[in-house]
Amino acid sequence: MTPGWGGTTRMIRYIGRRRTKEINMLGALQSAQRGVDWGLFNATVPDADVDSEVERFIDMILVKNQQTLRQLKFVLNKNADADMATALAFEVMNEVITSSNNWREEPADSRC
Repeated sequence: MTPGWGGTTRMIRYIGRRRTKEINMLGALQSAQRGVDWGLFNATVPDADVDSEVERFIDMILVKNQQTLRQLKFVLNKNADADMATALAFEVMNEVITSSNNWREEPADSRC
């Protein structure tokens, strides 16, 4: 199933050719710890703690400036596959846009 979900395109950029071939060609289940070790995801959580961990994450994200998070996500996604010069130029352009706007939300640090 992974080729339809970026398993042959995105995954190779994240974990390399050999590991991507292993996952796609063997189709074997992988452990959660292996996924963390390979950088496919950030952490593992025991089943019993999933709901509380999700709530903690949501609470943490909601205190952040949402426009800033949207812009940051956009820049990170666009720059992931760009060459360095293009990525740096795009980052500078977005910094100018961010600093020139007067966002209505107060900074997250003042709400923590």
